[in-house]
Amino acid sequence: MSDGRKRGLFLLLNFLKNCGYSNEKILEIVNDWNKKNPNPLSENYILRQAKYYLEKRENPYIMPSCNRSEYYDNTNICKPDEICNNKLIKNPLNYPFKKMKHVKSKSS
Repeated sequence: MSDGRKRGLFLLLNFLKNCGYSNEKILEIVNDWNKKNPNPLSENYILRQAKYYLEKRENPYIMPSCNRSEYYDNTNICKPDEICNNKLIKNPLNYPFKKMKHVKSKSS
C-alpha cells in the first residue's frame, strides 16, 4: 500500500479488535501487513497507534461504513467481491459473517 497506510492501520487495528482478536495477535497481523507495504510505517508509529487503540481506549471505534470513501478509496484495503457488489453489507464488520454464510450456501 503506497497511499493511505495510516488510514489502513487505523482500520486494521479497529477491525481486528472489533472481531475479538487478542492484542498480541493483532500486533502480529499488523506487523506482517506493514512488512508487505512498499514503504512501511515505522515500528514506533505502529506501536504508538497500537498502544492507543488497543490498550488506552476502553472500547474499539465503530468501523466506518463501507460508503465512507474518505476511509476506503485509494487505499486498496477494500476489494469488493460479489457480496459487496450485491450490497449485502453496509459495514466491514458484517463481511466475514456474510462471506461464511455465502460460502456455505454455495457448497450445499
